[in-house]
Amino acid sequence: DHAGMLIRLKPDGSLDETFNGRGFVMIRHLLLNTWLSSLLLQEDGRIMVAGSIDFPQEGLLARYLPDGRLDERFAVDGFMSFTAGGRSAQVSQVIESAQHLHCFGSSRDPSHCLSLSLHHNGRADLHRHDGLPQLLDIGPSGCQWNAAQRMQDGRMIAVGATIGGVEADFIVARYLPDGDLDQRFGDGNGWLRTRLGRSLDTANSLAVQPDNAILVGGYSLDGNYRAMVARYL
Repeated sequence: DHAGMLIRLKPDGSLDETFNGRGFVMIRHLLLNTWLSSLLLQEDGRIMVAGSIDFPQEGLLARYLPDGRLDERFAVDGFMSFTAGGRSAQVSQVIESAQHLHCFGSSRDPSHCLSLSLHHNGRADLHRHDGLPQLLDIGPSGCQWNAAQRMQDGRMIAVGATIGGVEADFIVARYLPDGDLDQRFGDGNGWLRTRLGRSLDTANSLAVQPDNAILVGGYSLDGNYRAMVARYL
C-alpha cells in the first residue's frame, strides 16, 4: 500500500507539531494507492500537492490549509482526480497563474505529454478545451513532461523527454498563460527536441534566468549516468 506524505519542519529540522498536530499528514484518496510528485505553496499559505492514485493511474490534485487540514472547498471534498480520455494519467508538476492551476505530466498507453488547466477551486475550465487534458505526441515511442516553471510574464516552460533508448531526448515547450502552446517558440511548434547523442537523455528540472534564458537539467545514460545541463534562448 502506498500513501503520500506532506511534512512540515521547523528551521532546525524538527517536526512542526502545529501542522496537523503531528508535523505531517498522510495522504491517501479513496483508500487507493497514492503517489505525490509535486508541491505548490500558494501565496495565501494553502498547500497544493499533485501526483497520481490507483493503478491504472489517475492524475491527482489535493489542497491543504496552512494548519494541515484538508481544504474541503477545493474540487470535491479537497481532492480532484482525472484520466486523459480514458487513459492513465499522472501529474509531475503543478504551477499557479493569475487565473488557473496548470498541471503538467503524462498519459500512459500510449505515453504522451499532458497539460491541464483548472480553475483555482479545482473545477474544470469548460471554456478551455472543454475542461479536458491536452495531449502532445512527440517521437515514435511517446513522451512525458517532468517539470515546469512559470515565467515572469505568465508564460510557462515545461521540460521532459521522449521515450525509448537512443530515441530518448530532451524536450522543452513554452505555454501561454491560458495553457495553450506558444507557437512563437520552437520553430512554430511551441516545443523543441534536442538529441545529445546516442544515449538515453532525460530532462527533469529547469530554471528560468532573469533574461528568460532557460536552464534545463537532467541526465544522460550511455553505459554510465552523467549529469547534463543545457541552456536555451
